[in-house]
Amino acid sequence: KIEPDNKEALQGLGLLLRTKERFAEALPYLERHYQKEPTALSTIHGLLDCLEKIPNRKNDILNILQKTWQETKDPDLGIRYGEFLLDQNQTEEAKNILNNVVDLNKTAQTYTKIARIYLDRKEFEIALQNYKLAVEMDENHAPAWGGLAECYQALDQHDNAVEAIEKAISLDPKNYNYWKIK
Repeated sequence: KIEPDNKEALQGLGLLLRTKERFAEALPYLERHYQKEPTALSTIHGLLDCLEKIPNRKNDILNILQKTWQETKDPDLGIRYGEFLLDQNQTEEAKNILNNVVDLNKTAQTYTKIARIYLDRKEFEIALQNYKLAVEMDENHAPAWGGLAECYQALDQHDNAVEAIEKAISLDPKNYNYWKIK
């Protein structure tokens, strides 16, 4: 039995159970740790992972994302929040959150993560814009070039796709995914 005040044990056991895909068992430990440390990012992400696997918990997910985004302004959490809102067809609110993430953390990685959300949703023009911004920020960011290639390919801009994937491969020649695109 875990002592209810032992934060490290609550978090550790909860995260361990999550990695073993024992989501329902992990949930009470992560929830108790979250109550004690509401800004512990590894607990928040573990808790969200569990809630996503358990039916009828969307409101709990939304509440945690809203609260923790307001408290932490963590870019990965903001991206996850924006993606969740898009999944719930709350497009305008999602775009506001994603724009806030960019305002707080303008990096090639941030633009690339946001672009991937739109690419996965087949919103190629929005994804393309974000990948281009990522490349402008860091011309050596291979994932942005790979994403650009996927967008160009989907938009039937084959010459641009070839150029982008060749750049991605030149930056990260061991990435098998880039070779698959080519």
